[in-house]
Amino acid sequence: MYWVEFTAIFDQRRKRGNRSPTQMYNILSDEIGLNSGTLTSFYHHRTNPRKTTMDKIIPWIEKEGKG
Repeated sequence: MYWVEFTAIFDQRRKRGNRSPTQMYNILSDEIGLNSGTLTSFYHHRTNPRKTTMDKIIPWIEKEGKG
């Protein structure tokens, strides 16, 4: 569920800002406090994220989803 919301918010912000995926991963890396490679893997659904990763992504999704 969170993966779908994350990718939707990511794509929306990327298009709105006319940014490349790499630029967006770097921006979100600073905002969320995770490595850009971790965010890339999460976006592409490569691995099951650790609990600590989700503990940072979930509040960001909830904050962005309300905005």
